Amino acid sequence: MTSGAPLHIDLHAAAQAAEPLEISLDDAFFQALDQQEITGGNVRVTLRVKENAGDLFTVLVAAQGTADTLCDRCLETVTLDIAATDTLRYRYGDDREETSDDVVVLPCSAKKVDIAWDLYSIIEVSMPLQRVHREGECSTDMLRRFRVQEQD
Repeated sequence: MTSGAPLHIDLHAAAQAAEPLEISLDDAFFQALDQQEITGGNVRVTLRVKENAGDLFTVLVAAQGTADTLCDRCLETVTLDIAATDTLRYRYGDDREETSDDVVVLPCSAKKVDIAWDLYSIIEVSMPLQRVHREGECSTDMLRRFRVQEQD
C-alpha cells in the first residue's frame, strides 16, 4: 500500500487478517501533512495489529528507510536514516472515559482510524536532535555566507 495522508486503517479487519500491513511512505505522504520538519522521504512501515479484550487494539509499528529534512548547519536538504519501533494503542469507547495517556479512545461509530500523524510522529521522534550532514558534506557556499555574516 502506498499512501499520502490521510492513512485510514480498519483495526478490526487488520487484527482478524493476522497479516502484517506493509505501507510505503514517500515524498507525497510527508508533503500532504501540514508540517514543515520532514520535507520528503522513503520509509517502509510494517504494522501488526492485535485485538485485545474490551475493544483495545495494539498496533506494533516498525519503520525503516530515509527522511529528508533541512541541515541545522547549512540549511540544505539532508537525508537521514530512519529505524524506529513503537507501540500504538487504540480503544473504542466514550471519549469522556478516563484512560491512560498511551491509549487513544476512538468513537464507537468509527470504522477506521487515521494513523498518518501517529506514523509521522514515530518517524520524526526517531530522527537525531542535531540534524546535520556528515563532516565535509555541508554546502560550502552556505557555510561561507554564514562566516561572512559572523565577521560583519
